[in-house]
Amino acid sequence: MPNRIIKENIRTSNKVNKTSDAGFRFWIYLMTYVDDYGRGSADLDILKGFVYPKQVNKTRKNVEDALKELASIGLIRLYEIDGEPFLYFPNWDEHQTVRNKRSKFPAPPDDCVQSATTCKQLQANVPVIQSESISESVSVSNHTAPAARGERSETPDYDAIVSLFNSICRGLPSIRDLTDKRKKAIRAVAPRVEEYGGWEKLFKTVQHSDFLTGRSGAWTNCGFDWILKPGNLTKIMEGNYRNADEASGQPPPSYDIEEMERRLRESPVWPEPNNVI
Repeated sequence: MPNRIIKENIRTSNKVNKTSDAGFRFWIYLMTYVDDYGRGSADLDILKGFVYPKQVNKTRKNVEDALKELASIGLIRLYEIDGEPFLYFPNWDEHQTVRNKRSKFPAPPDDCVQSATTCKQLQANVPVIQSESISESVSVSNHTAPAARGERSETPDYDAIVSLFNSICRGLPSIRDLTDKRKKAIRAVAPRVEEYGGWEKLFKTVQHSDFLTGRSGAWTNCGFDWILKPGNLTKIMEGNYRNADEASGQPPPSYDIEEMERRLRESPVWPEPNNVI
């Protein structure tokens, strides 16, 4: 089993800091359990033998509770293929090195959205995501906890997100068609955007970047779809496209007319009302 990478930002991660001490330890152990694609069996007996090989006081109930906790927070996802329970780590390939050409375990459904927190074998009342489709009984309304405001939501408020993008990133091509492909891309990165601080913060970060908006004249290919690609999103969040003055500690420039006027009025060269120019 290869070594795993643990990044320092787990200390400030909103999700990680929601875990209990037992849940956090279980999550760390799981990293060494899953394969190179972040997948593994969610069978309670298998997990108990691997995670707690020398802790005889640990029971299947401890494993069950830990899985429920991590899945409810979003640190892992649970799914079933042909009646067998599995788990996987979201965004695994962005943090770990994939060495093997194929996974040891079946992939989750392409349209997999975290709608359930447990597998049937975990004795829960909520059905798990099936390989054929997402059960209607666990779907979440688009109007609960809108993700565009940075709140946790299983199904993002797509219209609100698009509206935010069009209103904030005015120098980029506007979104006219909310396609299924775009909805899928939004769902895929929504947990990371929430952890970053929300969609509004993300789009303002893009708008402040001279490079991403094309104001520097060096590049003009940024757009909504480009932003949502996991690799590009990571670079934006890590500050790879900050302006030179931001990197040096200077406040980011504002492109809001009222804000620019306010700064001018506070400047010592702003003329007094009775001055004649």
